[in-house]
Amino acid sequence: MRVSLEWLKEYVEIPLTPKELVDALTMLGLEVEGQEELGTGLNKVVTARILEVKPHPNADRLKLCVVDVGGKEYQVVCGAPNVRKGLVSALALPGATLPNGMVIKEAKIRGELSFGMLAAEDELGLTDDHTGIIELSEDLQSGVELDTIKGIRDVVLDVSITPNRGDCNCVVGIAREVSFIVKSPLKLPSYDMLEEGEKIEKYAQIEIEDPEGCPRYCAGMIQGIQIRQGPFWMRYRIHKSGMRAINNIVDVTNYVMLELGQPLHAFDYHKIRGAKIVVKKAQEGERFQTLDGSQRLLSRDVLLICDGEGPVAVAGIMGGLNSEISESTNTVLLESAFFDPITIRKGSKHLGLQTEASYRFERRIDIGNVENALRRALELMRRLSGGVILKGTIDAYVKEFSPPTILLDLRRAESFVGMPLEREKVKEILSGFGMEVQGDGASLKVIPPTHRPDITIPEDVMEEIARGIGYENIPIHYPKISARKVWDTSLRRFSLRVKEVMAGLGFNEVITFSFISPVFLEIFKVPTDPSAPGHELRKIVRLKNPLSIEQSVMRTTLLPGLLNTVRYNLYQGVEGLKIFELGEVFFDQNQADLPDQRQHVAALVAQPFLRDSWYQKEREADIWDIKGVVETLLNAIGIREVRYEKARYPGFDPALTVDVYHGERWLLRLGRIERGVLKEFDLLERGDIYAFEGDVGALREARPRAIGFVELPKYPAATRDISIVLERDIESKRVEEVIKERGAGFVESLYLFDLYEGEKLEKGKKALGYRITFRSKERTLEGQEINELMERIISGLKENLGARLRE
Repeated sequence: MRVSLEWLKEYVEIPLTPKELVDALTMLGLEVEGQEELGTGLNKVVTARILEVKPHPNADRLKLCVVDVGGKEYQVVCGAPNVRKGLVSALALPGATLPNGMVIKEAKIRGELSFGMLAAEDELGLTDDHTGIIELSEDLQSGVELDTIKGIRDVVLDVSITPNRGDCNCVVGIAREVSFIVKSPLKLPSYDMLEEGEKIEKYAQIEIEDPEGCPRYCAGMIQGIQIRQGPFWMRYRIHKSGMRAINNIVDVTNYVMLELGQPLHAFDYHKIRGAKIVVKKAQEGERFQTLDGSQRLLSRDVLLICDGEGPVAVAGIMGGLNSEISESTNTVLLESAFFDPITIRKGSKHLGLQTEASYRFERRIDIGNVENALRRALELMRRLSGGVILKGTIDAYVKEFSPPTILLDLRRAESFVGMPLEREKVKEILSGFGMEVQGDGASLKVIPPTHRPDITIPEDVMEEIARGIGYENIPIHYPKISARKVWDTSLRRFSLRVKEVMAGLGFNEVITFSFISPVFLEIFKVPTDPSAPGHELRKIVRLKNPLSIEQSVMRTTLLPGLLNTVRYNLYQGVEGLKIFELGEVFFDQNQADLPDQRQHVAALVAQPFLRDSWYQKEREADIWDIKGVVETLLNAIGIREVRYEKARYPGFDPALTVDVYHGERWLLRLGRIERGVLKEFDLLERGDIYAFEGDVGALREARPRAIGFVELPKYPAATRDISIVLERDIESKRVEEVIKERGAGFVESLYLFDLYEGEKLEKGKKALGYRITFRSKERTLEGQEINELMERIISGLKENLGARLRE
């Protein structure tokens, strides 16, 4: 809300400097985000009265003007269409530098001397109007420096208004707050209007079919008006407030809205069919053309202002093209109404249209000020247009509003505010904010004014007390912290160890939102069959009041957040990402109060895995890279004996996905992200992405409880190499199981050193080369024993897997 300090001073005396006022308003809860000084840079610009206007002898469009500047007369050449005898305007004297950078000199224009320049409003930096030279009040003396005239030089404050303080979306609302600060009475503008016409009931009637959407609708009329440009003082204030001047009638509606916070709408009366106004909901699919020329598709969420035949305005948002004020308008029907904030918000959202009026209606205006604002506007219109106001107003107040009576417990208020409170001081503060206070005991009855509909419960009143005292004056109280038993920190220490290992492997930690979109269920193709792998991902916890659909459920996997992170970084040109996250996942437990909350760790590897440099060639990531990360992590936390099982799981490519177990305990899953998932995240063209996700709690339970000492071997080891041919789909782990079983406890280690699938083998076959290390803890193995073990191993591979030695 842009607030003119000069305008503000009309309603309250302000003995403070602009900086002091800014500080005081901010401490009262109205943060001032900035301030702007206007009307500066007008040195050598003075008021000038035009004494004579005659044609320029050498130019048809120019005039020779004789102007009076404080008793001195000068000739000025001017081409403005509004130049006329008797007009008081602004003359930029030779040597003046205007705000737009123009330097004024005495010059000859088409052979005639011009002593300076009669300036337009935009040339003076006052408004954006350039239709003619500025027209000032005829009461002003000539030769007065322009920036010394009241209202020209000003400071505009940019005040941030919170949604609950709709009463402060106007100059008078801010003036009320300033009045409390400086302890000076509030001087409200006059609402008296001169009514000389016939009774309004003869010309118009009001029907409200939707009292919920419109509890109060007032209307007044003025006849015999003339549409013209509004006076400079009004247009200047409107411009300073961030709005655009239109004409004297529309400007009045905007001026009163800025002044009193009451949006108004002026209809051309002769365009209102049937001489009546009907307030009702729109029909589903109905169309209406608004003032901006757009055809709007309406719904039942939209409230309409209709005449006897159809809509003429969208209530509280924008008028219609079929009833707008034009140059031919001579009679105005003026609307001042209270519209339900929720109704206006729904209509504005449906239409995708927010205006100055809808902004205020959505934040709730003062229902008690509706008729006063109407009278204020009608009187201003009469003064500026020469019209005649019809007697009376129509006030359809179909659903009256009564402010609540709030019981305030002073002891509870002391606890809330955090300091002792004197009853009389509390009553003084609340009365200063316009509230009626009754009672002299430990409890007070508080009735807020109609302009403060945000005050409905005792806590609201207590906040007003805190504001009145001054937040800076409330003493600081530190909470008492007593020693108590804390939760077991071993999981936290283990989590930190996992993070250290991942960071040591070159991964960057990220933190993503715990709230995600339920769309991931479809992207990951999570099965609906409860018995299918991955169905548990559907046990999502839905938020009751989500910020958006993209953050409406709690995550059951960390992968969507990591994939979004990869996409964002790739859009910024960051490639070769290696990221991980350690965070919570949540599973719904049906009727349980709280979800099943687990800690997971997940990591992603995007392309390329290695960048091209002087010591290495660029290389794409593959499944073995992510498997190597997992093995390093498991070894670092002490988990040695694991097994790998092929797996199918939502989001992972079934051809390259495995589950990792320690005994029967599932630890984690690793593999390639499924191509369909990458496509939905717009990552398909970026190459394969490999990932793993595991349960931190399971990893912690699987680690050894203690590290034991293993005696160094006393006896030498013997190694043998073996190369076998077998079916391609037989997993290497099965080969290792057979070798260890037939090795009779003497196989110390196995190492797969070769894999061949070339032309020299039959189709569907592969060759695996193993190095087997034998050792006994009790003696040195003889060569014959090792040969017998090898024979048993070869026999076992042939019998169990159909393998043969490679020739």
